[in-house]
Amino acid sequence: MTPYVIEAEVTASKTIINYELPADIPIGRVRLTIEPVRQPESGADELTREEVRERLRAAGLLSEVDYDLPPQFKRSDEAESKRLADLFGGGPLTSLDVINEDRGPY
Repeated sequence: MTPYVIEAEVTASKTIINYELPADIPIGRVRLTIEPVRQPESGADELTREEVRERLRAAGLLSEVDYDLPPQFKRSDEAESKRLADLFGGGPLTSLDVINEDRGPY
């Protein structure tokens, strides 16, 4: 069965203002779930990184596992990191330029 989502207004007397349901809703028992519609606070359109992390942590969705490298690997030193950065990044072409170059003319 297809769920129907409606928005209604709850008054100060804790009643829902009359709402006429769509004609295609079948007659019979239904289950109503009340979920408040969160009104954005003024100037709160964007969350900071830390606010997002806190919300994910509170929901149990933030992974905070500190992964160690396997013993056969070692972290690169600063010179090697610079060499790789020079080799793979920072050039005159962007990734999109490289993709377009690889695809060739239309």
